[in-house]
Amino acid sequence: MASMIQNLSSMVILTRVVIASCALLCMFTQVAHSACTTPLVKSVLTRHGGLEELSRVRTLHWSGTAIIHGDRGDIAIRVRTRLEPFVSARSESWLRDEDASKARVMILEREGGLLERAGVQSRMPQTLYQHERAQFAIYGLMLLAPLCDPDVTVIEDEINRSIVVTHPRAPTATLFFDTGGHLIRARNSVPAPDGRAQVEQEFRFASESMPGRIHWPRTVHIEQNGKPYFDLTLERFEAVAQP
Repeated sequence: MASMIQNLSSMVILTRVVIASCALLCMFTQVAHSACTTPLVKSVLTRHGGLEELSRVRTLHWSGTAIIHGDRGDIAIRVRTRLEPFVSARSESWLRDEDASKARVMILEREGGLLERAGVQSRMPQTLYQHERAQFAIYGLMLLAPLCDPDVTVIEDEINRSIVVTHPRAPTATLFFDTGGHLIRARNSVPAPDGRAQVEQEFRFASESMPGRIHWPRTVHIEQNGKPYFDLTLERFEAVAQP
């Protein structure tokens, strides 16, 4: 009898464990399924053009001016960029008082990068490639549609109106939004160009948006390790959708 009671007790405990495990699994499934329907995420997606419109974007194209801040002073340049988020990028830059024929070109692909000047290409050092890929990844996160990807982890802080995004092809980033749902700041950490350290970055985005179907800031300010690093001002911007 004692053995029978013990067996029954074991069965009851096992049943409760199974029920609890199923409930826990269902709970996580529900959270994953509803990640794009939370009030904060819904708000920011709507303010930036809507999930459907943002998800259709395949490539980003922009041109404008920039200032590189350095210990030896500022350098004013013009820039022209084509970016397929998390996949590839082509960035051309030249001194503001020069013409585009003297552009320095940087090409990033899945497996490596190239540097080009005066028509001559050279292989980009791997540490620099890792740095630049991490740098360009922030623009993919700025689209916000990746917040809904199944392989992306999102942690919300509704009080501070921030979202921590862990993406398999980007450094973990924290995105900050104003009360209207617009992206105003971001933080991440990227490997240094020489690969010897991590660089802490903060991005500040203008509330003024470029013309188009999605909200994209006209200016981007970047600080590295607490110091001004890069200021980008767009003159033209296009988000090209999938056919």
